[in-house]
Amino acid sequence: MPSTPTLHFFCGKAGAGKSTIASRLAQDHGAILLSEDIWAHAPVWRSDEDFR
Repeated sequence: MPSTPTLHFFCGKAGAGKSTIASRLAQDHGAILLSEDIWAHAPVWRSDEDFR
């Protein structure tokens, strides 16, 4: 029987350890990690063609 999908959502104050716990949870369970720390604060590389 397949396992039931589970969504874990963390919220709290800055510096509380949300990203650390989420990263460990994803790693321990082979889960997908969707993290604002990764996608919102990553450098964005654009070519000149993107601005034409």
